[in-house]
Amino acid sequence: MKNFTVFLLFAYGAVNFILAASPAYATDNFPTGVYDATYACLDLGSVAEHPLRIISDGKGHVRCESIFDGKASITLWDYPKEKIFVLTESNHKGTEIEFSPSVLIMDESDLKRIKARPLGAKIIDGHPCHGYESRDGLIVFQSWLGDENHHLVLSEWASPGGNMGNAMKLKSWSTPNPLPSAEIFEIAKD
Repeated sequence: MKNFTVFLLFAYGAVNFILAASPAYATDNFPTGVYDATYACLDLGSVAEHPLRIISDGKGHVRCESIFDGKASITLWDYPKEKIFVLTESNHKGTEIEFSPSVLIMDESDLKRIKARPLGAKIIDGHPCHGYESRDGLIVFQSWLGDENHHLVLSEWASPGGNMGNAMKLKSWSTPNPLPSAEIFEIAKD
């Protein structure tokens, strides 16, 4: 149980890092791309990768699915309502958590709202990318966006002492056809 709790904190942190908005959040400031992406997440000090799937409808609704130690967790982001719900195997209705700010660069639109320092270009797993560095207090984030799809290919962060951190690496990215169903972004009702 302790490992699963640690994972939920890790998954929430990773998702928050990927998708959160600025403190002065407006309803028109949300991910506008329609995509279905999978990432491999690696917590600093761990050898096991944990899958993370992110689905966006381009209308401010994002679904993140993760698995750790065989237990599933789903996080639903509703940007227009500024709400986040976390669903676990033991809680199918979801728990609302605070909508909080972050400095993550998920796509090129984030570069407009975050003062990120360009890192240049490099190839990551065959993807030509451009990198950017952003900060949240003492923590430094490096985000690499693919030149083809203009979305996150690799993200890394570590605490100043190097004892905490994680990496997220893109495994697959597509524009779903047909578009995602609205039901996958909703909390189950009684």
